[in-house]
Amino acid sequence: MFGQVSDEQSVSLREKLTELQALKRERIELVEQIVQTQKQHQQRIDRLANQVQDAKKHLLESQLENQQLSSRLTELKKHRSDDLHWLTSTSALALSASKQITPPLTLSPESVALLQDSVEQLSRQADSKADDVNQSFDAIIHLIQWLQTQRQQARRVELVNKSIVLPDERVIHAYVLQVGTVAAFFASEDYRLSGYRTAAGWQTHLSQTQQQNLAQAIAMLRGKLSPALLSLPFDIQKAGQ
Repeated sequence: MFGQVSDEQSVSLREKLTELQALKRERIELVEQIVQTQKQHQQRIDRLANQVQDAKKHLLESQLENQQLSSRLTELKKHRSDDLHWLTSTSALALSASKQITPPLTLSPESVALLQDSVEQLSRQADSKADDVNQSFDAIIHLIQWLQTQRQQARRVELVNKSIVLPDERVIHAYVLQVGTVAAFFASEDYRLSGYRTAAGWQTHLSQTQQQNLAQAIAMLRGKLSPALLSLPFDIQKAGQ
């Protein structure tokens, strides 16, 4: 009869309804997945955009830093060249002055040889290319070490008791007073004989006042007298005078 639905049709309709509901749920899930995927993609795009901006910023900062370093390097090269020429001229002047001083107490032969070597190395470096970054700085280090050693030696005042040989070939035990690198004096243990060292050897031409001052200086270093100001003879003059 018209209008009546058979059991088979009812079952078929329910099945179709179930399929439609499943498709609807699947469609909703797909839409949600698409929205989520789009959101993730947008987040990636935003992160990449931020990374690009950061990279551009870092690039600009690096370029600015490189420019500053380049300017600083150029300035340092100029200073280095000026310093090398100054060191060369100063060490050469020191070498020349050391050879003009007599007697040769200011610098030992070994010290003069070291200074001569430093002068030659500095001269070679000063004449080389200023942009040679692999260039050795040993000559500058050696010169500074040499200056430090000379400064230490120049500031020392030492007293030792040892044997010395006088110009008449007598050997005596004496107190030897070393004043820096410019003078050395001696006094016999009984203080009856005293003198100073020259290039020719020990000399005894001291006045009575000088002998007394030397005896007092030795007594001070031996702890026999309190420190005081004294005048000692320094026989140093330029060659040719």
